[in-house]
Amino acid sequence: MFYKTVLVVTDKFPPEVSGGAELSLNNMLSEMKGHNVRIVIAALSPGRYILKKEIYCDRLVYRVPFEESWPVSVVSAGKIRLAIRLLKYFIRNFSRNNFRSVYRVMIAGLVRKFWSRHAGSLPLMDADVLINSRSINILKKIVLEVKPDVIHADNYRSIVLANNLGLSVPVFSYVRDNRFFCAHKNQAANIKGKICIKCDSRCVEEKFPRAVELGIKSLMLESLEIRREALAKSSVIAATSQFLCEQVKSVLPGREVIKIPNLIESATKIDAVQKGIKKSSIPEILVVGMIGHNKGQAQLIEIAKHLQNMVDDFRIVIAGRGQMANKILSDAEAEGIRDYFWITGFLGREELYRAYARSTVVACPTVWPEPFGRVPFEAAMSSRPVVAYAVGGLKENIVDGKTGVLVSPGDKEEFSRAIAMLINNKEVNRNMGRSAREHVQSLFLSQDSANLLSAEWERLARIQ
Repeated sequence: MFYKTVLVVTDKFPPEVSGGAELSLNNMLSEMKGHNVRIVIAALSPGRYILKKEIYCDRLVYRVPFEESWPVSVVSAGKIRLAIRLLKYFIRNFSRNNFRSVYRVMIAGLVRKFWSRHAGSLPLMDADVLINSRSINILKKIVLEVKPDVIHADNYRSIVLANNLGLSVPVFSYVRDNRFFCAHKNQAANIKGKICIKCDSRCVEEKFPRAVELGIKSLMLESLEIRREALAKSSVIAATSQFLCEQVKSVLPGREVIKIPNLIESATKIDAVQKGIKKSSIPEILVVGMIGHNKGQAQLIEIAKHLQNMVDDFRIVIAGRGQMANKILSDAEAEGIRDYFWITGFLGREELYRAYARSTVVACPTVWPEPFGRVPFEAAMSSRPVVAYAVGGLKENIVDGKTGVLVSPGDKEEFSRAIAMLINNKEVNRNMGRSAREHVQSLFLSQDSANLLSAEWERLARIQ
């Protein structure tokens, strides 16, 4: 029997946020109730100034104060706040003889001043901030208080923090995204739609004068190296998909990486939420996720134009929020197809599953190599087929022709034809939806993710 304590350090944790990574973690931990292990959570809480302890879902949760990004990313917050954060940043870095921080801020300031429309190309320097932050000192105190047998570091920031504590507790690192492979701020891992084979920082080329460009590239690769050095210190590395496993192996040659897939809500819970909900009378194409470049919702304008000639009627429902929402609607207005689009904004879990139940087909126009991809599983548990580009983890979560349709990346006409086929052929739609649910349920049973994770924790605790 496993009677040990595991401190789970996570970038975020409910109820403060409700994105895919933290929901997946919470679902996984919910399956651990019969595993005779004491689980304590240390969650990084952006904007919090003091450490807070609370009980959530019968677990002790430490809300750790965390400055989410390096100071120059909060310019919009006002000059006084920016000045205070810059001062704190320099004091922390100078106290550790990290004088290169001046160079980082100088480069960032130049870009924001003279090339503000390309400011999104700036490297995410949280890796540097983390190992010189007060968060790491607070986390050390939590470790000494909790006395864990194992530290489970869940996702990028937590992995960097946990592996730089300098303590003797073994660290299990669980990789959920592309940030150990891609140095770009949005971890898109593609350049103008072409998936990157390795990170050589070409995504910032031809945007800045040569000297500035070289400086930014240097910072990007430096930040990436800090992340990889932290990951390499892990006692065990796991990832949510085979795609991510291969990614990690490509940057840490020789390291074993275990695949432990995500879990979603139980069939019983999903069925209860969807009970009595009928499909929309107008065929609905549901698109789920944060509205941005990576998720590819901007392509829906062209896809909708193709669909006009392929189906009698349809509605594209975008369940999410993001800065590109208004642009998508204005572009649809300009093309005369505004009536086909409906953006719901953020939906809670129950509302989202009701949206799945009303939908006819679920679409994933994702352009980046999705690290895992929860949407195909959520759609499958709702008995809905999925159309997606064959990228990243999505290729593993959809069985082409059985649980959905995989389309050549970037081929919007083929994408539209697949959606039209599933709208026009109700029998194929129904059979794919049924097969998708059966496939995912059998997959969850065979993968047994909760037991895999618990077994790795137990093994680490025993070999201390």
